[in-house]
Amino acid sequence: MESKIDNRKFMKSNDPSEILRFIEAPLEVKTLKEFEDLVFEKTKLTFIEQMYFKEFDKIAKSISDENIKGDVVNIGIYRGGGSLYMKSVFEQLNLGEKKWWLFDSFNGFNKETITEKIEQESLIWFEQYLCKVKQPTAQDIRNLFTLCKLEKNTEIIEGYIEKTSTEFPNNQQICFLHIDVDFGNSTYFSLNYFYPMLTKGAWVVIDDYYLNSTLCKQMVDQFINDSGAKIEPIRLGKYQIGWRKN
Repeated sequence: MESKIDNRKFMKSNDPSEILRFIEAPLEVKTLKEFEDLVFEKTKLTFIEQMYFKEFDKIAKSISDENIKGDVVNIGIYRGGGSLYMKSVFEQLNLGEKKWWLFDSFNGFNKETITEKIEQESLIWFEQYLCKVKQPTAQDIRNLFTLCKLEKNTEIIEGYIEKTSTEFPNNQQICFLHIDVDFGNSTYFSLNYFYPMLTKGAWVVIDDYYLNSTLCKQMVDQFINDSGAKIEPIRLGKYQIGWRKN
């Protein structure tokens, strides 16, 4: 990430449009070759497609317009570009007082939770690419947010979410929960742990719902069934879904 941070001088501001250009969000990822390019190009700070960010703009505006209370919890941030863009939108909407809790292992996936064959095969596939590039560290993300003047009210929590979730105060409310951990059990755990803290009208986004190589969809569906709540997800991108808490 060093070369990308060195190019910070070319950024004019932390305006969302400038941040979107800076993180080089892909327009669409259709092939394995395009995914490989994202992994090996250090200047690309997110794998999330631009289609989702357009939908996120609407989500953020609804949180602002309706004055939804609570902090932001973002689980799975990798190179930090997606979180950087989303926080810049909140800043533009004068939501800068909300604290952003960014959770990531910075050490790959929690293999203890990946027990099904389809996911174990996917893990092998992921790791054959990720092991070939330097993985971001928590300090890399701190540097990135500082250089983009978005470090205020940002807390970065390092470790597997199953062990670090308690770092979030259990008496604190959440207005936006973004889960991007790819695999099923960690997705279910994140929903099950944080969902009770969402305020009425808060948004949930699952980044990997339509990722066929893992059990994310099945575990989200199981959570919805187990919760007994009336949840009506909507599609937000090629892979993402989201809904509001009633």
